[in-house]
Amino acid sequence: LIGNTLHRILTRDRGAYQDVRDAVNDTLWKNPPIANFAAHYPAEDRRFAGRQVRAGELMLVGFAAANAGMARTEGHHTGNRASLAWSAGPHACPSQRPATGITVTAVENLLGRLPDVELAVPEALLTWRPGPFHRALNALPVRFGAVRAMEGPTAPVPPQRTAARVEHSADRHSADRHGAGGPGKWSQFLAWLRK
Repeated sequence: LIGNTLHRILTRDRGAYQDVRDAVNDTLWKNPPIANFAAHYPAEDRRFAGRQVRAGELMLVGFAAANAGMARTEGHHTGNRASLAWSAGPHACPSQRPATGITVTAVENLLGRLPDVELAVPEALLTWRPGPFHRALNALPVRFGAVRAMEGPTAPVPPQRTAARVEHSADRHSADRHGAGGPGKWSQFLAWLRK
């Protein structure tokens, strides 16, 4: 959700949102990080959306598709937090509030610390990770001006580079963390999973 919200902010007019919560809400409506997730099995035969669904047959709810249909019929949704990105009813995601809070805090801190952050490549060059359940970028390359260190004993160390690129390569991350000694155990496990 953090990455998709940053993507949404960096590819839109900065003044399009009153606050970060509006950007998160817009992301949940138009570009949710979990596109398909809710598996349902009807207890009895039913007709659903003009089709016959048999008892015990898998129905996979596409949250992104449901949101697109609702947005098309309901028009403008600013302030409407009724997207299906978190599901609904008794099957709603229990971590909606903490996930939203974490996302808002992360994005506000990033934009507060790096107010001039912008995409380092044209939006058309961004690529999405393949997968049936998620919607996530392979990388979100950005650039920003130099950052001055905050004063005080607990000041974080400012970034050394003026450009950043988030990648999902286990080898690159492990090399950064472990030096020339090779990948760590977690990175080896992730590399094995990706084979």
